[in-house]
Amino acid sequence: MKIREIQVRIVEVPQVAPIAPYRSHIRSSSTTTSGIVEILTDEGLTGLGEFNLNFLPGLDGRQLQKAAEWAVGRDAANIELFHRECRLENRLKSGIEIAMWDVAGKAAGLPVAALLGGILR
Repeated sequence: MKIREIQVRIVEVPQVAPIAPYRSHIRSSSTTTSGIVEILTDEGLTGLGEFNLNFLPGLDGRQLQKAAEWAVGRDAANIELFHRECRLENRLKSGIEIAMWDVAGKAAGLPVAALLGGILR
């Protein structure tokens, strides 16, 4: 199962009380910025992933989209190989990986939690 297409979208979510403002150990903000990754496979399965972009100035959607296109044509089910070969920025890499896990769960007909060892409390 190959990755046929990949899309990266940047979203900015306003924070409202009681969550606002968003705080990190460095600074605070009234919004949270995330990247949403959507992969489409040659078998018609779609996977979604998310990664944090807070406080990363200079990164825009076009740059991330261009970088993510490295994954097109790769095996969507082989997450181990993806990690061995991928040299993308770690946050973008994690968003793609989450989308790959989503595809793997859909292909197996299982929730991702089951693929990772089961739901534990």
